[in-house]
Amino acid sequence: MRITEVTATPAYLDVGARFDLSCKTSWDVSGLSYTPAVRWKLSKDGSEKALTLQADHYKYSVAKAAATDMGVYKCEVDFKDDNGIKTLTKDVTVYVRSTPVFSIAVAPATNFHAPSTALLGVPITLSCVFSGDPIGDVSWYKGNVILTDTEAYDLAKATATTYGATSTATIKKVEDDKYEGEYKCKANYKEGNKETESNALTLAILGATTITSSKQYSNKGDPVTFTCNYLENTGDGSPATWVVPGVTSPTASSNSATQSVYKLTSATVENNGIVKCKVTYSNSLTNEVQVEQYVRDAVFQNVIAGKLYGLKGKQAVLTCVVHGDKLKGDVKWDAEGTKNTEAYTSESTKSTFTLSSVKESDGKEYTCSADYAEGEGKTSKKQLLTVLKVTVSGTATVNKGGDTTLTCDPVDVADTFSWKKGTDPIPNQTGNTLALTGVDFAAAAGYKCAVVYKHSLGSLESEAYPVFVQGFVSLVQINKAGTYNEIGETITLKATIRSQSKPGGFKLLKKDATDTLTKTGNPTQKTNKDWEVELEFKAAEVDDASKKVVYKVVAEQTGNIEKTIELQIFEATCLELSAPEHGSISCSGTENIKNSCTVSCNRGYTYLGQKT
Repeated sequence: MRITEVTATPAYLDVGARFDLSCKTSWDVSGLSYTPAVRWKLSKDGSEKALTLQADHYKYSVAKAAATDMGVYKCEVDFKDDNGIKTLTKDVTVYVRSTPVFSIAVAPATNFHAPSTALLGVPITLSCVFSGDPIGDVSWYKGNVILTDTEAYDLAKATATTYGATSTATIKKVEDDKYEGEYKCKANYKEGNKETESNALTLAILGATTITSSKQYSNKGDPVTFTCNYLENTGDGSPATWVVPGVTSPTASSNSATQSVYKLTSATVENNGIVKCKVTYSNSLTNEVQVEQYVRDAVFQNVIAGKLYGLKGKQAVLTCVVHGDKLKGDVKWDAEGTKNTEAYTSESTKSTFTLSSVKESDGKEYTCSADYAEGEGKTSKKQLLTVLKVTVSGTATVNKGGDTTLTCDPVDVADTFSWKKGTDPIPNQTGNTLALTGVDFAAAAGYKCAVVYKHSLGSLESEAYPVFVQGFVSLVQINKAGTYNEIGETITLKATIRSQSKPGGFKLLKKDATDTLTKTGNPTQKTNKDWEVELEFKAAEVDDASKKVVYKVVAEQTGNIEKTIELQIFEATCLELSAPEHGSISCSGTENIKNSCTVSCNRGYTYLGQKT
C-alpha cells in the first residue's frame, strides 16, 4: 500500500484562479476486509476537504482561490494490515498570490482614509505586505519615480514571512508638502519572475510650516505682528491657536485656511520668550511652530509706586534687569560703586550696583545702560533713589509744666512706629507723634523714634532728639532780719533757674496787681544748666488783713518762665502818747510811725523827767 503521487495544478496562482489537488494511490484490495480511507487536509487549520474519485486518484478542487486557501495540503490514507491501522501522508504546497497590501503608519497613529494624512515634522512609515511565494527585491515609487535610500528615505530590506514578505519605506522627516502624492511598491516573484504591484495610496501632508515675527528684536512699546502659515485641509477653515508669553488667551486678528495672524499692539518685556502657533485639524492631527521674541528694555527691580528706596546708614543694592536678547558686554552704571552683572534668564541679564552704607547725598538718579549683541540695539534706564531716614522734630526746649508734641518723619512707606526715652522703650506709643504733657524736669531726655517699613525694606531708628525742660528750680527769701518783713524793709529773693543760657529780663509782680517792677540781676552759673540770681525790693504796704502777699517773678528772656512766693509784711506801730495833765505833746515822723515826741508844761507847772 502506498501513495504514488501528490500534485497541485497549478502550485503558483493568483487570487481568483482555479487549482486542483490530486492524490494517486496504489494498493491491492484483495483479501482486505474494508476499503482504505483517503482525505485531503489543509495543515494550518486541519480542515478536511471534499474529495472526488477519478480512476486511480483522489481529487480536491478550488474554483476561485482566496488568500486563505494558501498553505500546505496533506493527502492522508488510512489502511489496515496485520499490525493494525496505519496512516500514510504526502503533502504539496499551494501559493496564492494577491495584490500587496499597502498601508501608512504615522506618528502619532491615526485612522486613515483617502487620502491618507500625515503631519509635518514627524516620520512616516510606508508598509507593503506581499502574499504568496518568495519574492525578490522590493522597489518603492512616488508617482513614477523610484525611491532610493537617501537622507530623506530609509528603505529597509524586505523581511520574508512563511507565505510572502513585508517591506517598509520610511520618510525620515516630512519637512514640507513636496512629500505629498501617490506611493506604491513593486516586486517580482522568484518563481516565474512574475511582477506584482500594490495599489497606489495618496498621502496628504498637513501642519504648520512657518511662523515669522515682523520685528523679532523689538523695543518696549513697538507693535509686532506674528504670521503663522500652515497647509490646508479640506473643511478646516481656521485650525490655528496661539501661545504668547504675557498674554492670557491670545486671539488671532485674522484667520484663513492657510494662515493665521496675531498682533501685539505694544510689546512689553512680559512678551519675551517663545511664541507658538499650534495647528489642530479635524482629524486630530496637530503640530506647532515657534519663534523666539525679544523685547528690549531695562527696568529697575524693587520699585514701589514709582520709587526706589534706600535706608540711610544701611546697604542698598540697586538691581537693573536688561530684557531682550544677549548683550555685548556687562551692564554699565553712571556712578562709582560695586557692580556685578550676571545672567538672569534666557531673555534677560541682571546687574547690581551696591552702596555699602547709604548717605543722604546718595539720593540721586542712577542710570544703567547696555548694548545688545544683535545689531546696534541699545537700552538705558534712569531711576531716582529715595533715601529713607528717621528724624524727630518738635519743641526742643519746654517750660516746666508745659506741653509739647514730637513728630517722627517721614511716614512714607512706614508700617509701624515705636518710641524710646533714652534707651527705655515707651509703652503704648505706636503712632508717628509723641505727646508730652505737664512736663517736669524728669522729662528732659533724648527721645528716639523707630520705624519698621513696609515691603520688607527693613527698619531705622532716629538719632536721639534732646528735650530740655526749663524753669524755676526754687525761689526763696534770704537775709531775713526777723521773723517777718516790715513795710519799707529791703527784701532779697534768691531764684534758682534751670536754663540752657543765662536767664534775664526779670520782672516782679505783686499778685493781682498791675504794677510791675523790672529787676536787674546778674545770674551766676552754679551747675551745667542751673543759674542763681538775687533780686531786691522794698516791702510795700499790704492791704490784706492776713498781712500776706504773693509775689511772682518772671524771666522774660527765658521763655517767660515764672515762680511765685508768699511773704508776710507787717506795719511797725507804737502806742499813741497822751499829753500830761496841765501840759501838751508834739511828735514828728510819718502818720503811722512817730520818730520823737516832745512834752511841754503849762505855765506854773514843772515837768519832771525827760522831755523827749
